[in-house]
Amino acid sequence: MIRFVMRLFFALDIPYSTKIAIHNWREKAFANRTGIPVENFHITLSFMGQASNQQCESLIEQASQVNFSEFLLTTSHLGYFSKPKVSWLGIEPQPQLVKLQSSCKDIAQRYQLGHDKNPFTPHISLYRHEKEPPAPLIEEVFQFTVHSFGLFESQSTPSGVRYHCIESFSANRR
Repeated sequence: MIRFVMRLFFALDIPYSTKIAIHNWREKAFANRTGIPVENFHITLSFMGQASNQQCESLIEQASQVNFSEFLLTTSHLGYFSKPKVSWLGIEPQPQLVKLQSSCKDIAQRYQLGHDKNPFTPHISLYRHEKEPPAPLIEEVFQFTVHSFGLFESQSTPSGVRYHCIESFSANRR
């Protein structure tokens, strides 16, 4: 049996209109910089790393059981991770977001995947390979409603990393 290996993570995809708004703000606020492609904007809930097809199927089965309602998220601040040299747009940690992230992390750990020991810092990555955090010229707040989360695959391509949603899991409509 052939076992394919994928780099997987659970994440919130961001509505396209919000991605474009963040991209437009970023272009104005940080002059003359090349950022992370707008199609890659997301909020990581749990990074699992290398997983087999069988593990992927099990993750999908377990994630489909996660019970959550739609909730609103708001950006709150700019941040910087010094070790990976990433500048990011922070998200206010709503209780529903923290609960969803915890559920995703628990699923990953059931399959011995995802051993991130850092505290959950909800964010949207804007720039990689930053020597120091950039200072924005313009500050802005963005809001969007979370309707679902997904299981994503990180794919390396000649033009850079791309993220592909394997499966999406919708909120309960109440």
